[in-house]
Amino acid sequence: SHLAIRGGHRVVAFTAVPLSEFRARRVFRGHRQRFDFEPWGVALRRTALSDYDLRPVCYGSEESWRALPLADQPWYQKGTQDGVTDTIAEVEWRVPGDVDLSRVSSSDAVVFVDNKDAAAKIQAQSPWPVLVLPAVLRPSDRGRGQ
Repeated sequence: SHLAIRGGHRVVAFTAVPLSEFRARRVFRGHRQRFDFEPWGVALRRTALSDYDLRPVCYGSEESWRALPLADQPWYQKGTQDGVTDTIAEVEWRVPGDVDLSRVSSSDAVVFVDNKDAAAKIQAQSPWPVLVLPAVLRPSDRGRGQ
């Protein structure tokens, strides 16, 4: 939603967090009333977005926001590493406007899910391959039969 983007810019956000770390970063953010990462997703090659103005987010301070030219604002995020949120660790990239996923070929994307049943359901509808990446067990989950 553009409501969560400073300046109200309409963007599509991506993360460069590796899939091996993706699920470990899933944390509920009470102030947003949502999780910051989902258990399923679509992974795209950056080259599949070459027709878009895809750029990495620039993380900075209040002062850097005020000095930023309007044209660069869609790629700005206040940088935090305060323990509650770590926006810098999100390794975010953005595209202004919309991204037409119907233009992404089957060799440039995969859908990832956390179980075989989900994979079977999604594959029947997905133009891209579906990978099963089991959820990562946290140390506190071990021994609970999960």
